[in-house]
Amino acid sequence: MKHLITLIVLANIISCHPSSKKTEIQFKFYPAFMQSAKFTINLENKTLTACQFEESSYLLDDRTFLRKDTTYIYYEKTFKIPEQSFNEFLNTVNTNPFDSTLTYYKDILDGISYRIHTIYSNQDSLTLASNNSSRNDKSILAYAYFDAFFELVQSMDNDYQDDYIIEGIKEYFDYEKSVKNFERSIEKVSDNPLEYRLWFGSFDCDSTAFLIFLEELPEYTPILFDLRNEKFPLCYEKIISERNDKKEFYYYGSMRIQELDEDMNWVKEAIEHPKEKLHISLTPQEAKEILMEDLKIKNELNRLRIFGDRAEAMAAMENKI
Repeated sequence: MKHLITLIVLANIISCHPSSKKTEIQFKFYPAFMQSAKFTINLENKTLTACQFEESSYLLDDRTFLRKDTTYIYYEKTFKIPEQSFNEFLNTVNTNPFDSTLTYYKDILDGISYRIHTIYSNQDSLTLASNNSSRNDKSILAYAYFDAFFELVQSMDNDYQDDYIIEGIKEYFDYEKSVKNFERSIEKVSDNPLEYRLWFGSFDCDSTAFLIFLEELPEYTPILFDLRNEKFPLCYEKIISERNDKKEFYYYGSMRIQELDEDMNWVKEAIEHPKEKLHISLTPQEAKEILMEDLKIKNELNRLRIFGDRAEAMAAMENKI
């Protein structure tokens, strides 16, 4: 009887331990100046699901003062992972396991916190949680996963929004040097239409080499510039304005326009659903003034041929705006 009880206890311990097959790896990111994002890698279907979301709480009604947690999904899409990229990622996961939940937090003003979840077929999970974005001795395991994750997503045929989210998140981690080492400050990505990717982390508005590069580009020829790495400096607007007469430059991926759009949407939601936005107290006139000012700034940026996404830039190029 004693042996039977021992076997039952051992069986329960084993069944509670996540020793079954890994089914998913989840990366959750909570950046200070972006919406939260979750990337779920399904190890059985070999897919990646990207999701951008916001978690908020508000009073349920004016009488009970109960709080209701709500998750707003802003973007969600699933992509097929190439076989070779999947195998390389899985090899990293298998050679860098964590057999218990790990947490490490430090006092920071801004930055990013993250959670890496390993989920098993028996619904158990293990988590690595931290806000340490520096590459140091306390983040060796986390960076093993981050390196594999970013290599994986960069090998995939993602859409515009997915790339935009990933690059914004990557800015919070220690990857700036790798961008510079690859000499990707200016990257030609297409001939028809002529298109360049700009990495402003590698230069500023006084960069002589960059200004010479702009001057040498052909006149009266539509040229696209991809600015999605969110390093678009405000001083660059003067450079654009000075070259708009002869140079047909079109820019997309402006973080400033993305922020304006988010601000306008937020104000509209605060007007339509005031109980869900209790921390915002706006009169109709104040809301109208904010929307008008944001729209004015956005229209001015559009006049300089600066747009939020590629579709807008392409439409302006086709219409010769």
